[in-house]
Amino acid sequence: MRERVISTAPQEMITKDNAVVTVDAIVFAQIFDPMRSVYEIQDAFYAVSNIGITNLRSIIGTMTLDEVL
Repeated sequence: MRERVISTAPQEMITKDNAVVTVDAIVFAQIFDPMRSVYEIQDAFYAVSNIGITNLRSIIGTMTLDEVL
């Protein structure tokens, strides 16, 4: 299977020291089970994009502004 790049819209995230930063991200995804991605998920790349943003928020939330920069 080939790899696909998903560009996400800029997201505002809050750091550990309550600073608001705007983060632009790109998610690289590769589907290994095409049958499950078609029959078990309505929009696989939308789901991957949301999981990537959620994980990024979680990571940014544990960092200070200096660490993010």
